[in-house]
Amino acid sequence: MKKTIYLLLLLFANTAYSHDIDYSKIVLKKWELSGKHTIIEGSFSMFKNGEVYIEDINNQLLHFPLALFSLKDQAYVTERYGKVVKLNNEWQLTGTKKSLFSNEQKIKFALLMFMLFGMALYTFIFAEFSKRKILKPVFFFAIFTVVVGFSQRDLRNILLTTTDPNFVDSAFKPFKPKVFTHWDNTYFYVESKGIADHPMMTGITSWQQQVPVPQCYTTANNNNAWSIPLNPIIAVTPVPVNAQHFLRGAVAVAANGIAIFNPYTNTGIDAFVDGQLDNWGGHCGRADDYHYHIAPLHLYGTTSATLPIAFALDGFAVYGSVEPDGSPMKTLDANHGHYETNGRYHYHGTATAPYMIGNMVGQVTEDNTLQIIPQAAAKSVRPFLQPLSGATITDCQPNANNNGYNLTYTRAGQTYQVNYNWVDSTSSISKYTFRFVSPTGFADSIYAGFSQSQCTVPTGTVVLSGVLKTMLRIPDSGEKNSYATTFGDDADYSINPIHLKDNGDGTITDSITGLMWQKKDGGEMTIESAANYCDTLTLAGYTNWRLPNAHESFSILNLQNTNPAIDTSFFTKTTADYWWTSNRQLGDSTKVWCTNAGGGVGNKPKTESISAGGAFRYHTRAVRNDNEPILVSSHFTYNGNGTTTDNFTGFMWQRVPYTDTLTWENALGYADTLTLAGYTDWRMPNVREMQSINDESRTNPSLDTNYFKVIANKKYWSSTTLVNQTARAWYLNSRYGVTTYDLKTARDYIFCVRGKGIDGINYVFIGNGNWSDALNWLNNTLPPSVLPAGSVITINPVQGGVCLLDVTQQIAKGACITVKSAKSFVVPGNFLIQQ
Repeated sequence: MKKTIYLLLLLFANTAYSHDIDYSKIVLKKWELSGKHTIIEGSFSMFKNGEVYIEDINNQLLHFPLALFSLKDQAYVTERYGKVVKLNNEWQLTGTKKSLFSNEQKIKFALLMFMLFGMALYTFIFAEFSKRKILKPVFFFAIFTVVVGFSQRDLRNILLTTTDPNFVDSAFKPFKPKVFTHWDNTYFYVESKGIADHPMMTGITSWQQQVPVPQCYTTANNNNAWSIPLNPIIAVTPVPVNAQHFLRGAVAVAANGIAIFNPYTNTGIDAFVDGQLDNWGGHCGRADDYHYHIAPLHLYGTTSATLPIAFALDGFAVYGSVEPDGSPMKTLDANHGHYETNGRYHYHGTATAPYMIGNMVGQVTEDNTLQIIPQAAAKSVRPFLQPLSGATITDCQPNANNNGYNLTYTRAGQTYQVNYNWVDSTSSISKYTFRFVSPTGFADSIYAGFSQSQCTVPTGTVVLSGVLKTMLRIPDSGEKNSYATTFGDDADYSINPIHLKDNGDGTITDSITGLMWQKKDGGEMTIESAANYCDTLTLAGYTNWRLPNAHESFSILNLQNTNPAIDTSFFTKTTADYWWTSNRQLGDSTKVWCTNAGGGVGNKPKTESISAGGAFRYHTRAVRNDNEPILVSSHFTYNGNGTTTDNFTGFMWQRVPYTDTLTWENALGYADTLTLAGYTDWRMPNVREMQSINDESRTNPSLDTNYFKVIANKKYWSSTTLVNQTARAWYLNSRYGVTTYDLKTARDYIFCVRGKGIDGINYVFIGNGNWSDALNWLNNTLPPSVLPAGSVITINPVQGGVCLLDVTQQIAKGACITVKSAKSFVVPGNFLIQQ
């Protein structure tokens, strides 16, 4: 009986945390475009920026707005996308002391450990000494198995942080300008034409009759650049790179912009062993797309031995025979890599199988056709051919016009050629001519395909990488009265007071944000009509109007007012209950982010509008940028000292919130007395500042957990009071990022903030005049926070390239000024447009 119990216990220990995955094969789906009465057959690839991407039967990636599909297909996309979002969110870091395990896991673990401890105690008390010696290793093995079952899969997740995009970029720099890189907060993008600098195709002895044709892996081509995740997540169960998975498309991107496929072809054969690869480990696929199937170790002839030669599509780097610090390659695990001392994983390329990746350590999504999504797609210009038995490729060289290649091969002692080129037929089509030359003559095949001249990789010494910032600064909430007995509520701080200007032409300019707004909103309409309304609007001579995002729309609310919470001395009062924004709810296409006439911002069903059959008045107010948006390297920067800086606003944030809940008044006191990273000027953020760090592309939590160790679905106080119910204060809920209010006696969490935001903006004086004209313009244009009383202003005219300080002369365009609080600055540049 005892033996049976022990065996059952060990069996339970080994299987309690194992996982089985069912990879079912699904036939191509038929999609109905209701607006076009068209049926498309293909597989769901991804849902991105409101567009549904479908890979059709010809391997072409098509995309259409979600609203064009039938209701049944919309529901299907929402369900599929929701599953992907859920999968990705399940393993995001919370950065708190909250357990990483589910309740079920906790119960299993506690029960198992209790049983093991109880049986061990019983055995060591009552069992004979000789039996103890036998049972001791059994217990140690069982406990080790349980602990490893947790640590290998779960605990290593907390070691991962956002990959520095500059580190990723360093791997691609040796191969520029043939590759072009840029990034946002989610992906690092690689653009190329998929053609290597080294010779191609020579050495292939098992040829599929495909040849290298430049591809269009660019952002301009329907966002068809390669996408490397910047927030890699360890997979619960690493998926093997073998003859059953990832048989289509790439598993990695080499540093020279060439895709790297599974070592196994779509027929399940090791391409290297079968002789299908050239001397550099590559060949061409059915779309005449050149790619590698093994690690491109030859790239170390161009790049540094300590840089990655590739990045897998799960976000992890691939190195060669040495470690990142230059030491020899350490022992590889079953995934063909290992963890670094900083907790980050990387792979290694070797000359023997599995060559580069044994299993995908990072979390990836494999679609119905066994390829990782998202990824770039190749375009075919001709039907694929069949393998040519007995052929050996001996040469492949660019032609004299650099618009094609001449490929030479031998077969049965005879020499043959495939000479091909492309020339533009129209602005959007190129003519591809393939001449097949044999010892007895030649034959031509001509095809029409995508334009090679229009498919270009961006070049330049400055890489436009980063994220766009559309607002210069975050305005204050507008609250003027104090509603607390403790110092630190909203009215106690005036960082960027609201400063609006009526332009007299139906538009309002916000001097704090730099945005220009429609004075009278466009009225009640559906969300679909709202987007079209803004896109086609012409107002005050401008045509670049658009639907604002949630942060922009929230920036013009004035929380000193209510119903409507806007300044009606500038904006025309209408009957709006809500105003539409351009943000859709992640994973739920039925909801859109809206600002509320009562003062909040949140996700609302789009069917609630009267125009869609609902009961509420959803209006549209268009916005435009007076100045070009600013490109910054990243939205946030972790400072390494418990603080995070917002590069959009200039504010510094407490990275980890106070671990306990506090009433509103106590939270004000905590913020006022906080000392962190050597700073003592911390405060509770107002509601606008609190909402400014929310990310509408994230849910549960809705803040970026790489920079804010936020607890999902919790309330985070702001210093702003609900003015018509002063017993309540505004907060942000971290499930979606909704701002609403709670009783001040409730206990909620708090993030603290410090700083005065962005300062030192340059402005351009657009007219001619003397010093008095310029000074009057400054006083009427710049908000008081930028031009406080007592500031010294110096205008620096520029004539003939020489800076002069004579303020009595005429001030013409090209004069410059920079204003900072209580300081005088003379800065070459322009006067009145942000530089």
